[in-house]
Amino acid sequence: LELDGKMIYTSALERFAFEDSKAINSHIDYPVFLNTKRSIQKSFVEPGNPLSIYSNLINSGKINFTDGEIHQLRYIITDSKGNASVLSFSVHAGTSAPIAATIPSGIVFGYNKINEFSNDEIKAVFPLGTLYSDLNFTYKKTPKSTGNAFSNIHQIHNRYTPLHTGFELSIKADNLPEGLREKALIVSTGGSSQGGSFVNGFIKANPRAFGSFYIAVDTLAPRIVPTNISEGKNMAGLSKILFKISDNLSGLKSFNGYIDGKWVLMEFDAKTSTLWHSFDDRTLAGKHTLELVVDDVKNNIKRYSVSFFR
Repeated sequence: LELDGKMIYTSALERFAFEDSKAINSHIDYPVFLNTKRSIQKSFVEPGNPLSIYSNLINSGKINFTDGEIHQLRYIITDSKGNASVLSFSVHAGTSAPIAATIPSGIVFGYNKINEFSNDEIKAVFPLGTLYSDLNFTYKKTPKSTGNAFSNIHQIHNRYTPLHTGFELSIKADNLPEGLREKALIVSTGGSSQGGSFVNGFIKANPRAFGSFYIAVDTLAPRIVPTNISEGKNMAGLSKILFKISDNLSGLKSFNGYIDGKWVLMEFDAKTSTLWHSFDDRTLAGKHTLELVVDDVKNNIKRYSVSFFR
């Protein structure tokens, strides 16, 4: 971006550290992306953005027009082959101070320090490097609204502000039976598990985004659906045994397959929830027994056994 013929901002999406890849959420207009899935790139840099893609920065790319003059701006966009497109336009500046943005009242969190929020029911700790910019932090509590809820719902700011790293969240359990403590976890109101463990009356987890959270329990075992095998089937003409596996809440933790009591390699495609074993020369012609064991993060176990022929 050029201002009156002088470069004030350059970004080159060529390479950056893998651990900084989440900072792309700071590089784009994150609320627009959430609402429309359009990636609109900013031409300024937030102070907590660690990406190394920027150069030629003047005031981090931010412009204040207060001199009453006409200014010339020019965007130059270049692809990997050097082909360029140019957008030029003029801005007629006013002379009054910029109108301050309306910022919701809240607790000021600095991007360059550790921030904490707590009350009788929750504690949230945001490590250094979590925020991209200073934040007016907001919080709201609403009553529990589901049968599988063992706390109130706690709205931790809002989902339109991206975070670079996760934060530590502890929610006080409400009437959680002792026998369910190991099954308890924190979930978002969208149904996404954040994990968690019971510590001194609280469930403690590390969400990676702002949102609304409460305590639930996971007592249901994962689901196993065989897709090409059934009891007594002849599998001689097939190269693989296929399954669909899924979990209702805490997420899959492990899966193990055994043919005739011996462990066999199982492969998993998380995108399609497909689990399979490819036959090798160890499964000879004849009758065999397969056992599949799948467990989730809260140690709920599902077993499936079937006899087949080769």
